[in-house]
Amino acid sequence: MHFKFCIALIVSFMGCCIHATTHKTDDLLAVVMIVWDTKEDVCKALDPYVQAGVRSFVVYNVELPPDDNTLQVVKAYFDQHNIDTYHLMEGPFDESTSTICNYALDRAEAEFPHIPFVLMHHDVREYLHDVPHLLEFCKEEHSNNHLCYLMVKVIPAYDAGYEFQVWASGLIRAHTGTRYDGDEYEYIALDGPLQKAPEDIFFRRHVPFEEGLPAYRKHHLARMLARYERERGSPRATFELAYTYAKYDDLLPAYYYFQIRVEQNGNREETFRAIYHLGNVTAALSVTHTNYTWAEAEAYYFKAHAFAPQWAEPLVKLAEHYISDNASVSDLHRGYAYAKQARELMHPEDTLGFKKDLDEQCQQLLQKATAYLDKLV
Repeated sequence: MHFKFCIALIVSFMGCCIHATTHKTDDLLAVVMIVWDTKEDVCKALDPYVQAGVRSFVVYNVELPPDDNTLQVVKAYFDQHNIDTYHLMEGPFDESTSTICNYALDRAEAEFPHIPFVLMHHDVREYLHDVPHLLEFCKEEHSNNHLCYLMVKVIPAYDAGYEFQVWASGLIRAHTGTRYDGDEYEYIALDGPLQKAPEDIFFRRHVPFEEGLPAYRKHHLARMLARYERERGSPRATFELAYTYAKYDDLLPAYYYFQIRVEQNGNREETFRAIYHLGNVTAALSVTHTNYTWAEAEAYYFKAHAFAPQWAEPLVKLAEHYISDNASVSDLHRGYAYAKQARELMHPEDTLGFKKDLDEQCQQLLQKATAYLDKLV
């Protein structure tokens, strides 16, 4: 394979610039890596890209502690691997997460004007699997016009024992103006469905979702509350505050703010998510609080399904409730019907990035209900 070379690197950090680089003009992919807090994982997160031959990087270091040397470590890593096409940035975390991501994306497009795709690596505690396949996928998609591709993230739960998957905006077609929105939870909103990258190209988080976050919980909630007060009446600010409380299992304030959000006029999919999460929060509260009941949670799931019948999640939650070891025959039939209906839905793409693929879960529920019914009848 023959490559063309040109001089084109600017490395900048700590107020200085270093010029000296070469890069292939037919590169397909630049990687933007955001370093929020876990500094020691940066080089491990870079390894899969470097080993697969990716040579173009932007590393943005935020939430800086005193005497931080992350960028010096990254520079030494790149020097060790003879990588000279990168841009290093740092700054305090005083903007929204989407602003941080967009700033780094702007820099990647400016530094690498010839590269058609940018991969946003949002968390250094996640490693990307099968980078060679990703590069092949970029080559296949080069002539298409899709602006953004959802990618799977596999995340171990805080209480261990299982993992869950989410789809998140990751691969972006560069130089198209595609940018992130949102404050604490960045997402890309486009007209029409987002495309999906192959599922064997996925991020896997190597620590539980909540590990390490308690130290930052107060900071995150303070930011969300400040934004809520500053933008009082904003559906997006209300949703993100409620979702932050729910993420930390602080269920009572999550219930309160989700209730506010479902009464606001905002993004329709986000309104559905608010109703659905209100059902989840109410179901969890019903286990420990006598003034919250399953009947109320069920009513929210019904409301969510009526609001957006094309989404399967409320039906899956209903099926999970009615399919259990000690369920009656009538409840098992009811749960089976919900799971069957959920699986038959044509799932739309989730432009906010929260949707998980439910087909396998529905199939497992159907098999579980069938097994229970076989024992009872």
